[in-house]
Amino acid sequence: TVFDVALSEAQKGALIVAGFDGSDVDDHTALILCDVTTGFTWAAGIWNPAEHGGKVPHDQVNGALDDAATTYKLLRLNADPPYWKDEIADWEGRYGSEVVHEWPTYRNRVMGFAVRDFATAISSGQLTHDGDLTFAKHIANAHRKELNERDDKGVRLWTLQKERAGGPDKIDAAVAAVLAWEARLEVIAEGALN
Repeated sequence: TVFDVALSEAQKGALIVAGFDGSDVDDHTALILCDVTTGFTWAAGIWNPAEHGGKVPHDQVNGALDDAATTYKLLRLNADPPYWKDEIADWEGRYGSEVVHEWPTYRNRVMGFAVRDFATAISSGQLTHDGDLTFAKHIANAHRKELNERDDKGVRLWTLQKERAGGPDKIDAAVAAVLAWEARLEVIAEGALN
């Protein structure tokens, strides 16, 4: 599947959504933004704890989210809660519970549908990105994990996994991008573009 690069960028004040996949010391942490109108997607930040003394810099993550909320109109943030429950509660206080949503990725059926929506958006060219190499590498590192769950037509769902558990190839930005794309679909369904 081709992950198309767009030569544009979101304009100041644009309607955006975000996806967040956080770790603390082992995996990377990623905050991915998506322009609701265009489907243009980019990394507000991807943090490797090894580059920050072995721990993800929470202040930088908070700063990146604050910058996004200040520069654009943040309509929704879907955040995977493990390791970041306190920060997510703080974000709800800052941006509102109508904006910040806990979105646990361990829910296989729900995640399977979200991954399918994301894969469809990539293959159809609806979703583009800014060419960030780390972001693209995380997408390329994501492998298909077949689920036992099926959709209403009996088609088997799948989600994302690393090539091997505990391996060095990270997929956190891919997971965050799935959450951002799902947030885009949610706000469009609620009338954001009307």
